[in-house]
Order: sequence, then structure tokens, then C-alpha cells
Amino acid sequence: MRMQKWLFVASSLVGFSMLGMGCSGNGGEGVGSSSADITTSYGVDYSFARPSPSSLRAQGYKFAARYLSYVPAKNLSHAEADALISAGLGIVDNWEQDATDALSGYNQGVSDARAADAQAAADGAPRSRPIYFSIDFDAQSNQAATIAAYFDGVASIIGVGRTGAYGGFYIINHLF
Repeated sequence: MRMQKWLFVASSLVGFSMLGMGCSGNGGEGVGSSSADITTSYGVDYSFARPSPSSLRAQGYKFAARYLSYVPAKNLSHAEADALISAGLGIVDNWEQDATDALSGYNQGVSDARAADAQAAADGAPRSRPIYFSIDFDAQSNQAATIAAYFDGVASIIGVGRTGAYGGFYIINHLF
């Protein structure tokens, strides 16, 4: 069964543009339904570094995109999530084990979604919060069907409303 709608975000060098999702640390997890609901917030994306949440906030960032994976040193922890929220930053959960995992199709999407959902829950994320899954390479048109199957696998576990993609313009546009 082909899933028709996911939540998406495209990466940029400056930061993320969050489309229609609440990025506040207060549990407001609403998702808008029209273009009037689109807002832009600037945040940071980091894996192994651990910048001070208060310094991030002082620099004007509104959220941190943090990783979930099978590499503990890379991952968001519950303590870090609490510190980010206490500093007034929102959190974007992003699963990325390997940059090209989405090329492994549906079953990999199922496996990754199960692991990501468990880690997000352990970090205290609301069960309604989207989890983004990385396509961290320059996806080509001949790879699009396999990548879409990966996201169908993800959505079969966490639901369409919580399934997000993080990647370049071409593949995000295709998945829309």
C-alpha cells in the first residue's frame, strides 16, 4: 500500500525550515493544514558535538535537530533533551544510522522506525512527535521507488502523521 502523505523537511546550509510543525519545547505538537500554518525557524543540527543549550538559545536558535541511531555517542539522550527544553529549545528527532539506509527499502524502513520510535520514547518525546529519517546523499531518479518503499515501511510502524524525511530537494519533492 502506497502512503500518500508524509511530513518533510529539506536540509540547507543555514538550518532547517520547519514546515507546519510545532517546534516549541512545551509539548505543542500541532501540525498545520494550510500554507498559512507554515513558519520558519532556525535551528542547529549536530551529532557528536554537545554545544551548550543556553549558548544555542543565546545565538537565536529555536530548535536542535538531534540524532537517533545505533551509535550511542551520536544520539540524543533523555538528559540532553531535558537540557534543550529547559533552555527553551525545541527538538527535532532525526534517525540516521548510515546515509544510504533508505536504499535498503521497505524492511529497512520497518526496522529503523522501530528503533527510532523506541529511542524517541526513551528520550521523553511525545508519542505524537514526527521522527525524520535521513536520505543523506544525492538521491537519483532511479532510486526514488526504493526510497519511497523505505518510507512506506517507516509509516507502517509509526504512522503517516509521524513520518518525516530529511534530504535534498529532488527526493523530498518526489516523496511529496
